[in-house]
Amino acid sequence: MTSHSIEAERAVLGSVMLRNDVMPQVAAQLTAADFWDGKHRKVYEACVELYPDAFDYVSVYEELRQRVPLDYLSKMCDGIVTTAAIDHHVKIVADRARIRRIHAAGAAVVDGAEGAVADVDAYAAASCEGIARAAERTEADAGPRPVGDGLPQLVDGILEGRQPTGCVPTGLASLDAVVGGLWARVVTVLAGRPSMGKTVFALNIAANVALGGKRVVIFSMEEPHDSLRMRMLARYADIDLTAITHAQIPNGRQSDIMRAMTTIDGMNLHVDEQILTAGQVAATAAVEKARHGLDLIIVDHLGYIKGQGKEYDIVSDNMRAMVAMAKDLNVPVLLLVQLNRAITQRGGQGTVPTPQMSDLRGSGHIEEDARGIWFAHRPEYYDAEAPEHAGVFEVRVAKQANGRTGFVRLQCDLSRMYIHDAGSGGY
Repeated sequence: MTSHSIEAERAVLGSVMLRNDVMPQVAAQLTAADFWDGKHRKVYEACVELYPDAFDYVSVYEELRQRVPLDYLSKMCDGIVTTAAIDHHVKIVADRARIRRIHAAGAAVVDGAEGAVADVDAYAAASCEGIARAAERTEADAGPRPVGDGLPQLVDGILEGRQPTGCVPTGLASLDAVVGGLWARVVTVLAGRPSMGKTVFALNIAANVALGGKRVVIFSMEEPHDSLRMRMLARYADIDLTAITHAQIPNGRQSDIMRAMTTIDGMNLHVDEQILTAGQVAATAAVEKARHGLDLIIVDHLGYIKGQGKEYDIVSDNMRAMVAMAKDLNVPVLLLVQLNRAITQRGGQGTVPTPQMSDLRGSGHIEEDARGIWFAHRPEYYDAEAPEHAGVFEVRVAKQANGRTGFVRLQCDLSRMYIHDAGSGGY
């Protein structure tokens, strides 16, 4: 693919001057910088300046103070028989502009590598992120947009009972009824003490989403890849995890293992088990989205993301980096966070403490930066004798920008690694 198309650029500009009503759809996708030819950039800037007043090639000629020949402008319009192919021509111009940005980003990486690089990992992550962003984003995406932009399509979808674009259902009906799902450009924090089942819960959501045909990436910095695979086998074979980890499959259950393997192998679910910096997580996710598309990111967990400085500052910086990643990639992020020990010190014997915002490590920044905060909680852990707590997995939705708050009661069998809606009987 060449780095520019003079013909496509001329077709776009001719269409705009011939039919001003296509200007909004063109302006939503292109900026002047996307045009390779310098004269074309000037013409496009003049069109943007003249709109929404009616204009033609003569108006553009006058707006440019005669810096572009009149016959050059008229020939652009003469070659346009119909504007039906405007979207195709716009895409060609936009794609060629992306190619040029990718080339420039790659050249900058090469130039930078020829100098002194103090931190190779950081340089590699920044380089990948820069190239991925050059491929993913256009300058037309930047800047303020009218609040009503895209509103008719949003309203149509709501009235037809369709969820808004970018909302990914968790696959747990009772949870989705409260929160709607996991929302694009939003970080949802899933917090809990050790042994509450955070990873199992996140893995069940990941599998539900992946089985629904969407692509999920898990940054599993706490659990190695093999551990996640064994948990998934337990989940979909409906066999105790210990039997799998000890390679002691009960007689007659081998076929269940094979069935589970087929199910897992068909999931669009991918795992990165490296311990990374926030920049490396964002860069890896950006490359994944550019190459394959990406519908959900899960990070397990915030405390394992590398950083420099005091713990509070690391947590705060990494939290804000996750928020930026979600917005930049337009993807929902489920971020696991470990609660501090304060919850274990509340209440007396026989009482079941409830997680609170103050139990979050680095609570201030996590609470203010996350748009969704869920607490994973198993009352049975604190009061195993009470029959009403047996197998109960509670999700306390403490903060939710696009839904309600409250308690969601689920059922769990952590020995078999599944969490499901109460009364559904599992998968």
